[in-house]
Amino acid sequence: MTIKELTADDFARAAKNPFFDKLCQKVEVVVRRKDYALFSEIAEINGETPENLMRRVLRMSADDMREHDDE
Repeated sequence: MTIKELTADDFARAAKNPFFDKLCQKVEVVVRRKDYALFSEIAEINGETPENLMRRVLRMSADDMREHDDE
């Protein structure tokens, strides 16, 4: 079984998620340069962007806070 690798052109033609505004909110967060550098180093090891890493860490932190509130 082979899996086709998607290209940037494939993503450019993709339909936008119609539920994005209901599920997500775009925000801008100020990050210190030394913190961004740390995220960049870790992201490079994982083969991802620093922004994706920060998004994942933020989501995991929110899940932990929700779990803590439920106790």
